Amino acid sequence: MKDPDKMIVKEKVINNFDVVMDVVIYPAETKLLRVAKGMGKEIISGTLMCMYQAAEQFKIYTGLDAPEEIINKTIKAIEQ
Repeated sequence: MKDPDKMIVKEKVINNFDVVMDVVIYPAETKLLRVAKGMGKEIISGTLMCMYQAAEQFKIYTGLDAPEEIINKTIKAIEQ
């Protein structure tokens, strides 16, 4: 993110949705997510999507569920 104070989605577009996701991992809370949260929307960060993608890949490769406790601790650590 070269400029964390910019977003490619216009604020009026956000009104059309109940949930807003951003694939950007860092910063965890982008301007898009801050604006959406301020509008009362449910938000899903890129960090969260990335972690759950990794958990699913872990399951595909090992046949085991990824350790959810470790995933949750990692997400909390990254998003702080």
